[in-house]
Amino acid sequence: MDKSVSVRFYRVRRRDREGVSFSDCLRELGGRNLADREVEIDDGVTVRLDQFGEHAGYINGLFLRKQIHNLPPKVPPGAPAIPLGLPQGYALGHSIAFRYHPGLSVLALQYNQKEVSLLKIHDYISIALGTPGYRFEPVLNLDAWRQLNSTVPRKLTIKVAAPDQLEAVENNHLTTKTSLENLKNLSGGAHVELSFSMGHHQGSLLPRSIRNLSSWIMGESEASRGEISKIRLEGKNEDGATIALDLLNAQLGEKTTLDLPDDPERSYQIRDQYVSDVCRRNWLAVREQFGAAN
Repeated sequence: MDKSVSVRFYRVRRRDREGVSFSDCLRELGGRNLADREVEIDDGVTVRLDQFGEHAGYINGLFLRKQIHNLPPKVPPGAPAIPLGLPQGYALGHSIAFRYHPGLSVLALQYNQKEVSLLKIHDYISIALGTPGYRFEPVLNLDAWRQLNSTVPRKLTIKVAAPDQLEAVENNHLTTKTSLENLKNLSGGAHVELSFSMGHHQGSLLPRSIRNLSSWIMGESEASRGEISKIRLEGKNEDGATIALDLLNAQLGEKTTLDLPDDPERSYQIRDQYVSDVCRRNWLAVREQFGAAN
């Protein structure tokens, strides 16, 4: 069966700097039997690490979500649809493949919010291991990264519809969230837009707070929080030309159509190979941004 498969890259950050690394969390879960890997993260929503392995410096695997509610019907030939009728204890399975490089903290993930969202992965690991969780910050594509680093920034603009949904911990994130909430309350509109003006700093020397803020709001967008519709950085390049970077649509990744069989194991092998190939093709872009493994 032909299926569209998208892979996106993320930098994984610990919410608690003294907490357990993402790689150690995956290893801990991977060392359990399948039943002990499962966690009910919400009413009727169970997630588990279904496949786990390590090879050539990467951790690879599969996150799986079990569906037991709102099941689609089955349709007999020439007859009305009837309930699917799964055996007791069974569920429908939805899964996404991934590869993680522990040295660079970079995750290549089969992106499908309907199958297993980033938020569900975060909640799963947090509950399963009792950790504060992780932030998944989108990695920029190489063109956007290079433009960013040759641009003198002037303004960062973000537009959101639900600022109360944003998760903020650090002070500048909290300040931004509060400002957005206040503007939303004052305007009463469906969306609110907030801009930050900046001084004359070369792109590679962007103030840490601005880089941090951009990464945070991009991560919130990827986690489907805040209903974010714009993350735009404006400035001047080295030739003095005006540059406008659409950071909301500048993530590193690839998309293709794969012929996936019904057999779950074979389907995973095909997706795992594709994720591996995407990592290989984009590795120079990752290394240019994050340097050598540490």
